[in-house]
Amino acid sequence: MSKRGRVIVLDFDHTLFNTTLYVQALREALEQKGIAPEIFDEKRNELKSCCALVDIDRFVEALPLPDKDCLHRAIHDLIRERAREFVFTDAQQFIDRHRDSYDIVILTQGDQELQSEKVEHSNLSGYHEVIISLDTKDESIVAVATHYDEVHYIDDKAKHIDEVKERYPHVITYFIQRPEDKPYASTSSQCDCANYIITDLSMTIS
Repeated sequence: MSKRGRVIVLDFDHTLFNTTLYVQALREALEQKGIAPEIFDEKRNELKSCCALVDIDRFVEALPLPDKDCLHRAIHDLIRERAREFVFTDAQQFIDRHRDSYDIVILTQGDQELQSEKVEHSNLSGYHEVIISLDTKDESIVAVATHYDEVHYIDDKAKHIDEVKERYPHVITYFIQRPEDKPYASTSSQCDCANYIITDLSMTIS
């Protein structure tokens, strides 16, 4: 698995990718197909509450438009054509600064189809592996956390930081709270498990 003894694990949504802007763009794209913004929000929130993720197929089925193929195309076209613009400007720079000294792993929780497409069309380069899982973050990185001697983990959810740190005390954790995209920043940690609180990816891990 490892080329080196050190790894940086990067969450994707809200860490590398401005998911708030992406959702806004998707809402606008589907409004052009006849889906009112309030219906978009209602169905998306229902799906997140029910299943903790947004599955493209189930989301499309829940939307009140008979032409499901049209909705599928609109979602996939948006991701394919515009995903790159939602990547934070410091994301690739951070990977480039660290790729020679660390393995870089992108870890994302959610639907395999949606997340793999978002990562692919973000056009990020220099990472070692992508892990897409429905499991908790601590379970998703068990192979990484137990294989590498030095592990750095960056995430925008305190809950995920807590899960990882409590299970793997040796992991160095970074709670990222981007001023322009921090929907989960108000959800407090239960154990103050973040080693560092950061607002962007401008730092260099030495």
